[in-house]
Amino acid sequence: WDNANNPSEKEIKLYRTQVNKLEIYNAYNFPNPFATSTQFTFEVTQNIDLTLDLYTLGGRRIKSFEKFNLSAGYHTIDWDGLDSFGGNIANGVYLYRLKAIGDESTVSYIGRCAKYQ
Repeated sequence: WDNANNPSEKEIKLYRTQVNKLEIYNAYNFPNPFATSTQFTFEVTQNIDLTLDLYTLGGRRIKSFEKFNLSAGYHTIDWDGLDSFGGNIANGVYLYRLKAIGDESTVSYIGRCAKYQ
């Protein structure tokens, strides 16, 4: 119907394409700040291999995790708050990088976490 209340017909074709771009989203750690341990959570849009690296603010890597063949969706990684040598880390702010490696692309997410005891 138009503005003058006259009927009319028109055919419209809609085409929907799905773009399955690799993304990391809803990434955070909880609790933050943490005392002894924290859990990193994130979602990905494709099947991936993942690395999680933790760094001091000076850029020294203190811990790494590798996860292979993660499916698209929600995932968690638990961290006990210890460095690669099993030692306690000092109170302070740390950076973490989630790196998702897909079939056709690689994306990263960088966040902050804090230890306070």
